[in-house]
Formats: sequence, structure tokens, C-alpha cells
Amino acid sequence: MIQEAVLLTVAPAVLCALLEGFSRAASGIAWAMGAPASFLITLGLWLGLCLVISVFRSYRLRWGLTSTFGLLASLLGIANRYKMRYRIEPVLFTDLYQLGDAAQTVRHMEFSINLTELALVLFAFVALAVAGVLLVKNRREKRRIILPVLGLALLIALPPLCTFERIATRTRYDLVDVARTEGTLYTALAVENQRRSLLRVDYDEADVRAQYRALMDDVPAADGREPNIILVLSESFTDEQWLSQYVDFTRELTPFYNQLITTCQSGRVTVPKVGGGTSETEFEVLTGLRSQYAINPYAMGLPPMNSVASILRDRGYVSSAIHWYSGVYYNRYNNLRSLGFTDFYTTDTTRADFTHKGMFICDEAHYASALAQLRRTEERDFVFLLTMQNHGGYGYDDFRQTCGADTPFTNACSAETEKILSNYCWLLGQSDRALEQFLSDLSAFPEETIVVFFGDHIAPFGENVYAELGVDLTAASAKQTPYFIWSNRGNTPAVRDLYAWQLGAEALRFAGLDTDPFLHYANTLSAPGDTVHDLLSYDALFGAQYAYDEASLSPESETFRIGGEMVLTGFDAAVIADAVYLRPQLETSAQKYALSVNGEQFGTQWVYAASGEMNLACVMNGFSGENWNQSNTLHFDSAAQLLQHSGEWPYESIAIDFDSLTCVQSRWYQAYTLWKTKPLFPAGRHTALTVSDKRWVLQPVYGLTQPNQYAIDENGCLWMAVKRGQTPGDIDLHIFN
Repeated sequence: MIQEAVLLTVAPAVLCALLEGFSRAASGIAWAMGAPASFLITLGLWLGLCLVISVFRSYRLRWGLTSTFGLLASLLGIANRYKMRYRIEPVLFTDLYQLGDAAQTVRHMEFSINLTELALVLFAFVALAVAGVLLVKNRREKRRIILPVLGLALLIALPPLCTFERIATRTRYDLVDVARTEGTLYTALAVENQRRSLLRVDYDEADVRAQYRALMDDVPAADGREPNIILVLSESFTDEQWLSQYVDFTRELTPFYNQLITTCQSGRVTVPKVGGGTSETEFEVLTGLRSQYAINPYAMGLPPMNSVASILRDRGYVSSAIHWYSGVYYNRYNNLRSLGFTDFYTTDTTRADFTHKGMFICDEAHYASALAQLRRTEERDFVFLLTMQNHGGYGYDDFRQTCGADTPFTNACSAETEKILSNYCWLLGQSDRALEQFLSDLSAFPEETIVVFFGDHIAPFGENVYAELGVDLTAASAKQTPYFIWSNRGNTPAVRDLYAWQLGAEALRFAGLDTDPFLHYANTLSAPGDTVHDLLSYDALFGAQYAYDEASLSPESETFRIGGEMVLTGFDAAVIADAVYLRPQLETSAQKYALSVNGEQFGTQWVYAASGEMNLACVMNGFSGENWNQSNTLHFDSAAQLLQHSGEWPYESIAIDFDSLTCVQSRWYQAYTLWKTKPLFPAGRHTALTVSDKRWVLQPVYGLTQPNQYAIDENGCLWMAVKRGQTPGDIDLHIFN
């Protein structure tokens, strides 16, 4: 009975304290005293969970489950603390859809995470679970069904009480404030309840069709211009108008931008999130819907959805998205297909070597790619450009030391804040110069082209910097970013503030292409909350898409190409030993590819010189081996015919003295020893290795498990797996140009 009393009284309080304590990196007592009702609801939820597991008669099992819940509560609290620090948003239930993105983010971006804390927490709870198994008497009491039933009742009754209406003094839009005052679990449930409440729309097929027909009757005709449209999502672009509220500058950061917005249409865009939420802003701009309908629609996966991309594609435009970063974030490979894009280019799809500014690929590279896309196509273009240069965090370097940046402000602040601000100011200046060159290039472009430029959210400086600068995250300005619309055929100054869900529609209006009934209607609204807008949004995102059927819309792209069209025109070839090494001649030379021989991929760059009939193609594979893209197929009767129709693939040969290699691994039970050279050449080149005129097999370094294999590491060092007890003959490393 004592053990049961501990599990049912002490355990809920401990679980509650772990979640809120780790979330705040401090005691949760102040939270409990400041929001007693929310505290009691949260405590009741943990009690309900502990009561439910009392259905198990084994105390050891119950102890193990309680320890597991303690570990999860601790990890959730730690995750919540870091998410609020770096994303200005607490942990939400919809984050379950983004676990893959979170793992990618932690691996590829710079965050200061206390791994020791995580290790200690994990060790503590493993030790606690083991101690419970060893020390807790495994008594089996008579099962009392009333306790689990009571627990289940609490878990059903309490979540609906977590609402923003109950805490009417706080705005639901500042979720960090709500999480700190009302608690982590309460906030996550309140957001979920809010999301579900938005789905309670009177939904009737006849009404949806009638409302959409009425909008169709009110759409203006296109004016016949059909200019190119480049939609630039400038990552974390925050202008001086907002920054100067909190930072005292000694000079202009963006002189070109500051002058530009006085000559064309500009204003502020109200975005969904503070300091983050790129995908929500992206979704709203492209579709005309509000992301609040699903909190983060991209994370859950979009159905086929009408968007600026599909509207323009149906008018004969090539709708391309360019994002020089990995495309796996926010499930874009599937979502952009659903939105009607024809092509999507990312770093996963190219072998190009881009210039970086700071940690990420620079704005100039993105702009150059947009210009290249305009020149590549005969049709009109819609190019959606997602830049990365100014992505946070900003503490990974000190550009004052590495790039000659200055400190363009007089604020007295901590060394870390000064570094972060100086870094961001330097990046912003680089963006300004890249933008000036881009618009200069477009001014000379022969086709009419419109640029729609906007920031996706204010710069994510992090909680500590915001607090030090006195940034009011509850102010409306914290959710407002700058935008402008510019044409290479002339501009008139104008100021109009918009919501993000109106910006795509405004771009179409500016271009004389305001022909979509829903986007046209959205652009006429002065505020969110319109019943027709809500009804048609629900129909598109969650309903049966009766409006799309009424208008005969098919938004999803049936010809979606990841990495663009792959056109194989031939090969360059070189004969080495018994193999013909091949370099495909692709119209887009930098495309990533794997060689396909008779429908199979072997991960090699060659075919046997004695090969007979073969069909050769290039394939672009995804991370899980799925086929993202494929070229046309070229047929050859034999390797000899292939050589006759191929160009020369030049290479240079380096004779290597085995005595110059260093033995790095020799284990008595292995049939080989590993040897390594000093760096020989820049990594990333195609190679072949022959020893006494016999070709060795290329492997990654970790794949060297058999004699007569070799590898080239990221430093350009040659590794050789040599048969134990043998000394190789003449070693020649062939490096292709």
C-alpha cells in the first residue's frame, strides 16, 4: 500500500515538476503559485496517467512505466526550453509531424545544446529504473478497476479545460508567454483545442459551390501582359525600420534597399510567427490560406492545393522553386508537388559548388540561379526563391574577426549579444549588395519581370538577445516583416500593408493576372475571420475540395521534377584496365546522378570493356533510394560502340610509392591491412586505381573490408586495403578532370 500511495501521490507531482522545471531551467514553484488553476489541471493530467497505469498489478512494471514517464517529461521539458530559446515557440503536439526535420536541424545548424545535461538525465532515469527492478517488491495486489477508470476520466475531462478563453488576459499569439505563465502541457493542449475549434465550420457542399460560383463571377480579366514573376522569400530579412526601435545604429545597414522602397510598392506583411515559422509564412503567401487552420500545414502534409504556382502553371508558366539547402525540411518534396510546382532545385539535386556567406549559401548564388532559370526557358517563369544566407542562429562565428565586419551600433550589451547583432548586421549588408546587383541585372533583361521580395519572420536572435534589447514579442510589429514589389519596366511609389495570405494574390494583381476567384477575394479582405474565406479554406485543406471541382482545378503537378528536367545527350569515356569509365553529358551539367545500366544501378561510374548490348540512363535518387528523377535512355550495341560515340574523358595518372604510405590498421584476424597516404588532391574528384595494371574497387573509407579495395577520404587521402603479407606492385592513381 505504501508503494501504491507513492506512485499515486508523489509521482504526479514529481512528473509535473520535472516537465516544468527542465522547461524553465529552474523550479516550477513560481509557475504553480502564479497560475494555480493551470497547475492543478496539469497535476490532474499527470495523476490521471498514474491512475491509468495502476491497471497493472505488478509494482515493478508500474515503477518502470513511471520512470519512463519521468524521462519523457524531462526530455520534453528540455526540448521545450531549447525550442522557446531558438524558435520562440513552445513544444506543440503538431511537432510530432516534424521530428525528422528537428533531427536534421540539430545536425546541420549551430545550436548551443548542453549534451552533458541530456546524458545525466538519461543516466539518472536508467539508474532509477534499474533500482526499481532490484529494490521494489514485485507484489501483485488485487486489481481495483475503479482507479484506472478514474484516471481515464481525468484524461478525458481535463484537456478541454485548457483553452485560451479561460486565460483571457493573455493573447494566444504569444505562445512563449502562455507557456511560461500557464505551463508547457496546458499550452500545448490549448493550441490543439484552438486548432480543433477552427475546424467547426458549417460545411455543406451546395453552400461551398454556391459561394465559389459567386466569387467566379467577380474576377477581373487578365490584362495580357504575363510578365515573369520572381517571389523571393528572404530568410530572416529584418529591415532597419524595425531594428532601429531597439538598436542605435551608427550607419545605414541597407542603403540600396532603403532607397528602393521609396520608388516602388512596399509595406509590411503580417506573418504567422515571431522569429520562426518559415513554412507557415511560405504556405500563406502561396495559397492565400491562413496557417492557423492547421498550425503548420506543411508539417502534416498538404493535399493537392491551388496556389500561385498552380495558377501560373495553368497559364503556361514554368513554376520553379529554388532553395539552396536540403529540400527535406517541411516535407517540401511532396508539398511543392501538391502546390503545383513543375520543378524544385535544392542542394540534394546538384553537384554545384556554391559560395557561402557565413554558414549558408549566399544570396548571390540564389539570385544567379533565378536569372539562369529565366534564360533557360522559352516560356514565362514563376520562380519561388527561398534564400538561406541570413538563417539563425548567429553566434557560430565572429565576422568582425573573419570577414572584417564592424560593430555598427552604440548599444551597451553583453559580448555575446554584440557578436550576434554584429554578425546579423554584416549579413544584412551582404544581402543589400546582392539585391542591388540582382535588380541591376534584371533591369537589362529583355522580358518583363516582377520581383516580389519579403521577409518570412523577424531575425531569430534568441530569447536572451531579445530580452537584453527589450524587444516586445507581444507587439504587433514583432509579426510584421518588410516587402516590396518591383518591376523592370517601371515603378510607382505606393504603400500597402498586407497579411501574408494576401501577398501572393497581390503579386498576381500587380502582374495583371488576378484571375483566381479565391485569391482575388482574399486580397479584398481587410482582416482575417471572414466566413466565406474560412469556409473555402476549410474545403481546400480539410474538406472534399468541392470548390476545386466546381472550377475543374487540378493543382497537383503531374510532371513535377526534382532537380529539373534531366536530358542525357551522350558520354565522355576513358578506358582503364578492364573498364570503361563514363562521364554523362547532361544538359544541366551540375545535376546529381547515378548511372543506370540496363535498368540497374550499381553505384559505379563504369561498365566492363567487354560489355555487350546496354541501355544507359542517369537517375537521381532520394535519401531512401526512391527515384526522384530520371533522364532519357541511350542504347548501345556494345561497349565498343559506346566508345565510338563518346568524347574523351581526360585524366592524369599519379604513380604512388608504396613505401610512402602509412599503415593505419593491422589486425591479426583480418585478411588485409589498411594503408594511407598524405593528401594528394582536392576531394570530390572521380578516380580509378590500378595495381600492376589490375583495377581495384572503390569504396567509402568505412567500406574497406576486403583486399584490393581503395577509398579517397574528404581530405583527398588515398586509403588501400592490402592483402595481409603482400606488398603491392606498381600503384597508379588515375584522377579524372
